[in-house]
Amino acid sequence: MKILALDPSSTRTGYAVMKSPTEIVEAGYLRPLRSKDAALTRILTIRSSLVELLHEHLPNKICIEIPSGKVGGGQRRGASASAMAIYGMAVGMVFATCLGLRLRVKAVNEREWTRRMPKVRRNQLIAAQFPAYREQLNKDSGGDVGDAIGLALWAYGRLRNEDNGI
Repeated sequence: MKILALDPSSTRTGYAVMKSPTEIVEAGYLRPLRSKDAALTRILTIRSSLVELLHEHLPNKICIEIPSGKVGGGQRRGASASAMAIYGMAVGMVFATCLGLRLRVKAVNEREWTRRMPKVRRNQLIAAQFPAYREQLNKDSGGDVGDAIGLALWAYGRLRNEDNGI
């Protein structure tokens, strides 16, 4: 089973493609061409990159982090209504793109899979398990790639149980 996990936003979307809970096929960012582009242009560029990624890796399952619905935590503390709307558009575009390609998609609330463990701690644990990520940890300033890997690991356990009717 190949899982694609996505941590979407309008500026960069972290992703991880995993063949098993111990094997990362590829992980990185989907980014717009220019960070200064209008929000919709950035989101559509990320969508285009996502479609390429989906066709390249052909995942069996996709897991997408969705916000908890609470404004005020983490990097979104004090975020304006327009910034939250743009963020929501980005998450929705990623979700709709995957559904439009008739792929199996699971939307996961960030609080469900993180169990409220701080991002720094989660990424340290992931770096300890995956040497390739450990080498890139300092370049993952927002922890988006680490979150995608963590979400994929969570998904392996959870989606397998769902397949077994649990």
